[in-house]
Amino acid sequence: MCEGFGCVAYKDQYGNIQFAFGTPNRFGNIYHSEIINELEYLSKMRNMDGVIYGRKVVHIEFPLWHELNYHIDEISTLPIWFDPDEQRERVTKLMLRVKKHWDVFKPKFYRLEKAKSEITLNHFKLPVISSSTHRLYVLRQSKFEAACYNLHLRLHNELRSIEGHVATYSV
Repeated sequence: MCEGFGCVAYKDQYGNIQFAFGTPNRFGNIYHSEIINELEYLSKMRNMDGVIYGRKVVHIEFPLWHELNYHIDEISTLPIWFDPDEQRERVTKLMLRVKKHWDVFKPKFYRLEKAKSEITLNHFKLPVISSSTHRLYVLRQSKFEAACYNLHLRLHNELRSIEGHVATYSV
């Protein structure tokens, strides 16, 4: 599981190395599995059991969105077409472009999460929870989920213009 910025590198049909990334969730994580599921190119390489033939992708991440934290999963089994040192600058530039957008949205997500946590905490402090109180709690929680989804959608729409973005919807 990737914490922070995650992307995958793969070779397109012309043999060029491409990078794909998704929209960060409310905690700022982009998961490799979601990116892979969304890439049409990779879905054509799966067998009937859903296994990707050979090592067709490279999982890259920048934990905590910091450019010095460049990390590649399973480095001992990298495909021969991927040289981590050659691609580092290119993938770092991509992460920094996406990070500009995430830095704008991060405080908004955190404020929503803080408000949601306070409602939850206050709800469970009650000695007795009536059904009407619980319905109000559920209504408030659903409003926060809707607000979080809308914020995620706005972030997604901003990132769509960056080459390599794929639609991931882990809010």
